[in-house]
Amino acid sequence: MTLVRGVVTAAVAACCGASAVPAQGLSGYWSGRMVHDAAGVAVSFAFRSDAPGAWLGRFTSLTQRALEYPLDTVVVTGPLVHLVLGSGSTVFDGRLRGDSITGVLRDAEAGEGTFALHRAVAPSYPYRREDVTVANGAVRVAGSLYVPGGRARHAAVVILQGAGPETRWGTARYLADRFARAGVAALITDKRGTGASSGDWRRASFADLADDALASVRLLARRRDIDPGEIGLFGPSQGAMVAPLATARARAGEIAFIVAGAPLGDSVYKQDLWRVGRIMREAQASGMHTAEEVARAMSLYRRFVDVARSGGQGSDAFQRASDSVAEQHWFRMLEIPPPGHWVWAWYEAVGNFDPAPFWELVRVPALLLYGDREEIVPVAENLAGVEHALDRGGNTRYAAVLIPHARHNWTIHPEPGEPFFWWHQSPGIDDLVVAWVLRQTGPGDRHGAGAPLRAALTGAHLPLRSAGSVAVLASFLR
Repeated sequence: MTLVRGVVTAAVAACCGASAVPAQGLSGYWSGRMVHDAAGVAVSFAFRSDAPGAWLGRFTSLTQRALEYPLDTVVVTGPLVHLVLGSGSTVFDGRLRGDSITGVLRDAEAGEGTFALHRAVAPSYPYRREDVTVANGAVRVAGSLYVPGGRARHAAVVILQGAGPETRWGTARYLADRFARAGVAALITDKRGTGASSGDWRRASFADLADDALASVRLLARRRDIDPGEIGLFGPSQGAMVAPLATARARAGEIAFIVAGAPLGDSVYKQDLWRVGRIMREAQASGMHTAEEVARAMSLYRRFVDVARSGGQGSDAFQRASDSVAEQHWFRMLEIPPPGHWVWAWYEAVGNFDPAPFWELVRVPALLLYGDREEIVPVAENLAGVEHALDRGGNTRYAAVLIPHARHNWTIHPEPGEPFFWWHQSPGIDDLVVAWVLRQTGPGDRHGAGAPLRAALTGAHLPLRSAGSVAVLASFLR
């Protein structure tokens, strides 16, 4: 299944259709597998009908770090069930027979396969959920807080979003489950302008998003069931730029730790140039484009970046240059937005952002994680930039981890020429992160789930509290 940057980023939606099946026929929890080329992966669905003919559904694949992600479409016509996930990237067409649903799936990455589900008992969770609203000026950010049972006050983590219109469901919900099971409360939110949140992420600066994060931290700090001195930030991808900025803007003691996935140590526009350059180099290596075409493409893309991050200076000349090559395939691969598109205004604020000065101001423990098959961020340069910034600020309480075989979102995919397998999260990485957080937030005997994980990490020689160069934890993570 193709998930944009490792997670499904489609807006929450559900469609209705004429249904001849009684509500109890599809309603409830279903568990099973989807299979392609003899490779299977466990999945589950939950369905409910709020009105005749109107269905809502949620998808879970723990292997792929997705929990309770809303389906785009649920249509029931007689015994036939039609499900759409991830803006159409995965489509399920099946037949309901009693307590089973079987059929065919079509996936943008895997191709055609089959799926089989059976009615099952919905899982119960060892924590409670509470929906909350985070106020930041005129913006209202909707979220869900997952609070473990047990002791009166818990450490907590605010899980930030990556780039684009991300909601609280899918990967964020999965991560909240991992933390809450280990005794750490977790707050997940709909990014401003998505889900039930107000505002517009396309008009938001990193400072705006950092202030949303701080407002979330302060909401938690006011609660009696949260320890205000043990609240940290988990920032994947774009969230790894927001986390150091929020920490630098915070009052002393407000933020206790940072977990950063693929953090940048230099300006965003440089990462963007590297990302597009990698795509075009791969196109050249495959024979799709010549070296000359790739050079022309990158020259034009550099002009786009310069114009966009300067607030439009030279835009007329750039547009003429773009129009002259608009029919070239390599130009279409660049996906340069048309005049007037929101990206032009957004890029000036975002493209020039350099997180390194804010990492220099971070004084709390930080865990930096990169996949060794990273396709979005050049690892060596950016890790060096973050480490140098932390060193300049005198912060020795950080560790850096290189995740074997993993891409930007810590997932593992079959490489060209390898036998097919369903992409999946890097084994053990979430346990590693949770164990590190438990280590930062107090004695391990307060968290029963922490001790075995810390033992595993000690055996893998992860430098939990000292400055760490890249640690390749192959034996632990495989």
